[in-house]
Amino acid sequence: MMLSITKWHENYGPIISVHFGPQMVIILGSHDCVHDLLGKRGALYSSCPEYYIEGVGDNFHTAALPYGQQWRRHRRIFAASLTFSLAYGDEYEVDRIMKNILEQVKLPAVAFPIFKCVPIILAPWKKRAKRLFKEQQTFFSANLKRALVRTHWSWSQNVINTKPARDCGLNELASVIGANYEAGSDTTAFVLEVFVLAGLLHKDAVSDAQAEVDALTGLRMPEWKDLPSLPYVHAFASEVLRWRPVVPGGLHHAVTETDCYMGHKIPKGTMIILNHWSLEFDPTFFPDPENFDPERWIQGSYIPSSAFGFGRRTCPGKQMAQNSLAVTITRMLWTFNFYPVHNMGDIYCWNMTQGISSRPSPFRVSLRPRSEEHREVIWHHLSRTPKRLSAGSWSNQDRQPESPAGPLFRPENKA
Repeated sequence: MMLSITKWHENYGPIISVHFGPQMVIILGSHDCVHDLLGKRGALYSSCPEYYIEGVGDNFHTAALPYGQQWRRHRRIFAASLTFSLAYGDEYEVDRIMKNILEQVKLPAVAFPIFKCVPIILAPWKKRAKRLFKEQQTFFSANLKRALVRTHWSWSQNVINTKPARDCGLNELASVIGANYEAGSDTTAFVLEVFVLAGLLHKDAVSDAQAEVDALTGLRMPEWKDLPSLPYVHAFASEVLRWRPVVPGGLHHAVTETDCYMGHKIPKGTMIILNHWSLEFDPTFFPDPENFDPERWIQGSYIPSSAFGFGRRTCPGKQMAQNSLAVTITRMLWTFNFYPVHNMGDIYCWNMTQGISSRPSPFRVSLRPRSEEHREVIWHHLSRTPKRLSAGSWSNQDRQPESPAGPLFRPENKA
């Protein structure tokens, strides 16, 4: 959808207004507009649209909170958050819960508020939303309680006694910590899928990145301390984030007071959506934007980055997320070569799913250790982890069956 809206921006300019039922929506398609409104006028543009799911339980979800004291308290707690394993000291599969919750923004009451008044007996979406809210809250609360009694460190144990956390009830705190995981789970996986897709299609960029890593670490697995000495790998990661936006509409904003900009009246309550496809493919900042070119991040004097949002609702974990992606990408580049399972012609780089989040359409790839020495280092690190990774030909399609090629790390599997 955002690709189509990008064409609208080309014809009608960087500001487009549409109506979603009675709700006015303004879509921004230029960095100048985004900077002016979400940056310079951030006090007016930092709230969040009202979603109907707020009406089915306590509104504790950080991303759905309007700008105010409660949101600022969540922000202070959230600022130190990283991943689910840091939050709870373990890993869990919650894709089903997250996808069900996201489905609720498609309810009729979102577009037409009059549906909020429909009796619950005639509104099956209300029953479903209440059930999903209860399921989510129970899940988050149970994980928080479990994390607090663990013997090893977790972020929950660290944050529970901070002043902002003491101002929250247990359910609210559980939701804040749960939102931490939601913020980075799907998006991180989708970014890594884009990285693998880029690795398949742009061998020269992969070779340049591998050469930089090899020159620094040799046959040693790259570590966090190596990141400052790997400018091309950082550029590679930045280009992955730009090349295929995984949250094409960004985090939605709302206007708290009527405003005027470039001759346009923006009423109070207007929803603001950012068209990340238009922002990331702006030829003013990204010449030949369809090309995957990490060099642009090294040679450019100033290049805006959009992946983590803008203004006061910028992702509070931006710095850690960037570094986490960089070290993961660095290690994958050091470890693997990327090969298609089938004909490369079957992989089309523009096939992306549509929705609140976006990912490459299913494709298959074989990740092979670059040498026997690399394979030995991999086995050494795997032996020190609680779970063993075993996959032959990896697919970004959920629960994809293993390829006949066999497990990736079998000793007889030649690189």
